Amino acid sequence: TCAGLVSQPFAWTSIILGRCVGGVGNGFILTIFPVYAAELAPGQYRGKVLTLFQFNITVGIFLMALINNFLDGVSYGWRIGFAIQCIPCLIIFFMCIFFLPESPRYLMKQNREEEARAALEHLCRGTKNATVIAKNEI
Repeated sequence: TCAGLVSQPFAWTSIILGRCVGGVGNGFILTIFPVYAAELAPGQYRGKVLTLFQFNITVGIFLMALINNFLDGVSYGWRIGFAIQCIPCLIIFFMCIFFLPESPRYLMKQNREEEARAALEHLCRGTKNATVIAKNEI
């Protein structure tokens, strides 16, 4: 988004570097999130969660295509397009950091049983027997 604003000779290099870093980040998220979601989702919802993930990616691509179409005549429209796509990424990133627990499977592999039980109880929140469900899963 800020390519060329600071230094014109560095503009193309910063665009290429930004695209590379962004591509690696997107590839990482698109690879890791389905695994994490599959570990956390209950069996009966696992397919729905992963399908919804893919559907949201498709909706995001469509929305950005519409936004870019509206910004077609604007000389700096490509900057706005890049900036807009950062907003949902940051929202999701911070929601994941502050609201989602570590994977109970990971915690069990690290011999952190109490933390794994707490993570499962956190995931079962709102269910009648969250403690019993967490105990049975461990």
